[in-house]
Amino acid sequence: MRVLLASEARFYRAGGRLWTTGPEDYGFWSFYGSAFDQVGVLARVRDGEPPPEARPAGGDGVVFYPLDDYRGPVGYLARLSLLRRSAVRAVDAHDCYLLRAPGAVAYLAWDALRRRGRRYGAEVLGDPWESLGPASGLRHPLQPVARVWSRSRLRALCRHAAALCYVTGALRQRYPAGPGRVSICSDVLLRSTAPDSCLEARCTRALAAAARRRSWRVGFAGSLERLYKAPDVLLEAVARCRRAGLDAELWVAGDGRFRPWLEQRAARLGLHGAARFLGAVPAGEPMERFLDELDLFVLPSRTEGLPRVLVEAMARGCPALGSTAGGIPDLLAPGHLVAPGAVEPLTAKILECLTNPDRLGAMARRNLSEARHYVWERLAPRRREFLWQLRSCYT
Repeated sequence: MRVLLASEARFYRAGGRLWTTGPEDYGFWSFYGSAFDQVGVLARVRDGEPPPEARPAGGDGVVFYPLDDYRGPVGYLARLSLLRRSAVRAVDAHDCYLLRAPGAVAYLAWDALRRRGRRYGAEVLGDPWESLGPASGLRHPLQPVARVWSRSRLRALCRHAAALCYVTGALRQRYPAGPGRVSICSDVLLRSTAPDSCLEARCTRALAAAARRRSWRVGFAGSLERLYKAPDVLLEAVARCRRAGLDAELWVAGDGRFRPWLEQRAARLGLHGAARFLGAVPAGEPMERFLDELDLFVLPSRTEGLPRVLVEAMARGCPALGSTAGGIPDLLAPGHLVAPGAVEPLTAKILECLTNPDRLGAMARRNLSEARHYVWERLAPRRREFLWQLRSCYT
């Protein structure tokens, strides 16, 4: 049985191969092959040399069905006829379907499936009502319309799905399932977590910072292509912490079109030499090294699903703060959360944590313990069970 996955991820095509800078690499897609004979991926693909940190996305048993790499609603509408034809060809080449929703690509495949009266499953990864809301940082005259439209589309998609997997329980409440089979399971599967010995090293570094032998290191990781994860809010909070007398640096891992704007904003806030923009940090050991050097990881997102990068930070025993967006409250304790966009409360939380090494130690232990719920051995069987449930809908 051949499964088609519709995804919002973007890929590069070079040298006859597909590449990714995100988590959706070959290992990610080949996991679906544990329940299916072949995995097809419907996604946007651009021709051109990938960044140095890119990893292979395709391989044996994983076939891509490329869509034009349109940008924004104007690009989408200009190419809509071509995109629809591409989606139809992909749908007709498969006999089982899994839509990673919300997103325009999932909706393209859904429209083709409805016209053919075919069943489908869905993985619900985020909330468009939140991601297109006022706190998202987006400013477009059609945004309120798009917000209502996308929420309505996702609700209808969920009502008619034969099988559904939500990454958080909150998404299931907001987008109820119909009579289909339902599962709640993260799509973040960790291969391993840090050993307990890393907590001792982290405490030693925190004590050195508390004794003013070095600066505190506040970290952020995420795409800078958009401001969904609110690095601008964190810049403002760190600047206020420094004005309050805290010797803190901000280390930013990530790249995208907003990086120059953020660098300029950091300069205007007086963060000369105190804000380090490191560019994209590859997954695996480079990201682990980045996280291990931090005293506090902060993800003040305006919108989220279940953030992989936060789980990865917790898996390194990193103390963390976050916003109340999306699935972040599923990961962090209530005392480590602030409302999206709330600069002053975030500043206060950072100051509270970085002036109390004992509290940082307790946060580190708690986060490492919590992250162990997301290891491969625990979650992979539940994910496979959902995939086999989906497959059984076609037999």
